[in-house]
This record gives sequence, C-alpha cells and structure tokens, in this order.
Amino acid sequence: MGITEWFIVLMAVSSAWGFKSRVWFDIGRFTAYDIVHKRAYWKLISHLFLHADVMHLVLNGLVLYMFGQEVERYLLSHSNFGRVNYLLLLLGSGVFSSLYGLFKHRNQPHYHAVGVSGSVSAVIFAFIAAYPAEPLRFIFLPMIDIPGFVIGIAYLSYSWYMARRKLDNIGHDAHFLGAIFGLLFMFIYFPRLFVAFFETIGSFVPG
Repeated sequence: MGITEWFIVLMAVSSAWGFKSRVWFDIGRFTAYDIVHKRAYWKLISHLFLHADVMHLVLNGLVLYMFGQEVERYLLSHSNFGRVNYLLLLLGSGVFSSLYGLFKHRNQPHYHAVGVSGSVSAVIFAFIAAYPAEPLRFIFLPMIDIPGFVIGIAYLSYSWYMARRKLDNIGHDAHFLGAIFGLLFMFIYFPRLFVAFFETIGSFVPG
C-alpha cells in the first residue's frame, strides 16, 4: 500500500477508537486553548486522525483516496523525495489549516475540532495545481465535466464566503487555508507548474 492508503487506515482506526473512547477523543481533538496554554502541541496533528462521526470519516477518506493517490504518484515520479514530500503535504497542511483557529480560539477552552478536511483540501488543490485542466465532475452535476481550476476557484470563493458569514459549524477557514497550502506547496516545489497553471487558465479565456 502507498502512503495514502496507510494514512486512511490509520485515520479510520483512530477515529473508530475515538467513537468508542471519550478519553482517546478528548486527548486527540484540536483544542486551541490546550495547545497554547498547556503546550499540548500534539493536538495540531492528532486531530487529523479523529472524526465527529462515520459520515465525516467516510467522506474525507473517500476524497483523500480519490485525489491522494494521484498526487502521491505525481510526487514520486517528479521528486527524489516523493514520499517525504507527500507526508509534508498531508501533515503540514493539517497544521497550517489550523493556525487561524489556533489564534482565534486560543482563549476558549470549550472550542474543539476534529477532522482531516484541511489536508484533504490541500491534496485536492495539489492535484489541481498539477492538472488544472483535468475535468472533474462536480457532485451536484455528475454528468458535466468541469476543469479543475474552475471548481477550485468556486471552492475557494465559497469557503471564504462561508468562513466570513459563520452560518454553520463547518471549518471553512481550515478548508480555505488547506487549499492555499496545497497550491503553494506545488508551486514552490515545482515552479514550472505555476507558469503552466496560468497558461492553462489563459487558454480557456476567449481571445
């Protein structure tokens, strides 16, 4: 198995344990107050391997499986340290996507969060950075192929809007930051992708 599969297995096992053990869940969940005031730094990573419920786990696992394999293969074939870079993408994006929540909720001991959504967003956008014109079928329009960069722009706009409006309990800010991390990771490590990305977008603009 590749890193993607091992990551999903570990995530599933830890989450399943968290469903049964409140102690395990409490130890691992993201709590900004504990990280800042009690130096519980492991929570910046451990919360990635816990989920609120089975549906949350299945959705994240499915999307990570779909996109993670492709990104992992790309890094393995274009980098001398592909596995290390892929782990950095997964874990680094998880930490980076939590920074806003860490700052915002640092003095709120009752605020908690779990899930790997920030890392999933990073993987999706790493895929879009590598294959911006690759058609993706949007979940609500399964019969229509839409270029990845179009869905990416829509996703970023939606996440930004929802993070500002605060209409639900979903971590839209983590989704947004994770997506940005995924793009920057690929563009910094593979500068040619940055140029190719905007050339691809330009080719879709009527001349």
